[in-house]
Amino acid sequence: MSLTNSQEMNLKAGDWVKGNSINDELFKGYVEALNETLGTVRIRVVDCDNNRTVGKTIETFVNHISKMPEIDIDREGYLHTMIDLALMTKDKKWFDELTDELNQLDMEKKSQNESLTY
Repeated sequence: MSLTNSQEMNLKAGDWVKGNSINDELFKGYVEALNETLGTVRIRVVDCDNNRTVGKTIETFVNHISKMPEIDIDREGYLHTMIDLALMTKDKKWFDELTDELNQLDMEKKSQNESLTY
């Protein structure tokens, strides 16, 4: 039994990737879904050499992408940036998910601050 390309890369939803679309556009984005049967991956594009592709979801072959190194990111700053992108793309569902996540983060921060006060 051989591993698929996505299994070899240990690829999963939420991973940041870069690569080439089927239209040969250079992009960066994060994985929304994998299709092991077709060997494709659905990606939300956050940066691209074709500005019209930014904010859209594309599908490309797994062997056309590479996983980006994981870095520590400012979670709150990241969420604000993604909320801006959701507004630009008029994606209400994504906007609602992100604002819920930001509200949850705010509640966690308040809870941590309250436990630190004497």
